[in-house]
Amino acid sequence: MITLEETKEWLRIDSDYEEDDNLLLSLIATSQIIIKTATGVPKNFEQNITLSDSEELSELYKMVQRVLITDLFNEKSTENKALTSLYTQLELEYRRCLNNAKS
Repeated sequence: MITLEETKEWLRIDSDYEEDDNLLLSLIATSQIIIKTATGVPKNFEQNITLSDSEELSELYKMVQRVLITDLFNEKSTENKALTSLYTQLELEYRRCLNNAKS
């Protein structure tokens, strides 16, 4: 999962600027819910997969969060094709990791 500091860095918000911190924390939590709904990948997905798969899936999850949080922060209402593609990639990678963990 992405941290507040990583989110601020991604959005190019000064780390000392705290005015938007509560909003950003809310967007981080919201992004986890949206990702779970869109892909079936829970925020604690690391518990369900092998350690060797964890790093790659974690980076993909964070990228989905970054794109989603950017859209939410900037109040974009149009469909984001990159985000739709990332959802699909994350869902497929998570399923692959689950299958690896079962074997």
